Order: sequence, then C-alpha cells, then structure tokens
Amino acid sequence: MTHKPYILLFTLALSGCETIQPDAVTTMSRRMDVAYDAARQYAARGHSEVVTLHGPSMTGLINDGDVIVVDRDYPYASLKAGDVVQFANPDAREGSTVHMLYDCGSRGWRTYGVANWTIDSRPMTEREYMGKVTLIIHMTKE
Repeated sequence: MTHKPYILLFTLALSGCETIQPDAVTTMSRRMDVAYDAARQYAARGHSEVVTLHGPSMTGLINDGDVIVVDRDYPYASLKAGDVVQFANPDAREGSTVHMLYDCGSRGWRTYGVANWTIDSRPMTEREYMGKVTLIIHMTKE
C-alpha cells in the first residue's frame, strides 16, 4: 500500500518573517510532529509560543488545525493595521482569539476574522493583547 505524500506548506504571516523550508512526510501524525518541531525551532529564536488554531473565523489565511507561532514580546505600540494577533477573549472556546487588526481607536484595536462579515463587537485593549503572529504553518495535504 502506498501513501500519497503530504506536504507542509510554511507561509509567512507578515513581511519580515523568516521562511522555514517545507518537508515531505507520509502520515498525518508525522506531519504534526514535523510541524511542531519546526515551529518550536523558529519560536526558540525569541520569546514566542507555538499554538494550534481552532475555528473558522480566519479561514483563507489560517485554517482550522494550522500551527502558528506567536511573538509574545512584540510591542503593542508597534502594531499596525493588517497584523494578525492573539488576544485574551473570555467568550472564546479556547480563552483567546486570533484575528487581524483593522484600525486603532481610543478604546483599542478593532479586529476581525478574515472569514467573518463584520468587525468584532468590542476592541482589543493592550491588557488583552497576547502577541503578534509571526509564522503560519498550513497543515494541508497535496
């Protein structure tokens, strides 16, 4: 029995991110191992954390099950529209949300999921901000 090879597609979340070369592997569990190893190596370069995304709100940019690296030291004051961030959200299933920044107002950053039709109902404050997404690893198969 032959297995169709799977490919890890490593995508840059934003400009200035480093690229990790894709690896071809044959099973889903092995793909996850390779993805986490690569993400951990990338994250080890700075104060970053490896996170697996769950939910449909970012579909198209980050899909359910994709692995992301979040830079915990990226300054809130340096954020700009279009950045993808993780922030504390007590209403979220996992306790946090990963969304894109729309604009900044007096109450904080307005955010949105790229697959949603509307901007989130309440802005993200500096206190809720957890970090900026610096790498996305798409867990797709070819």
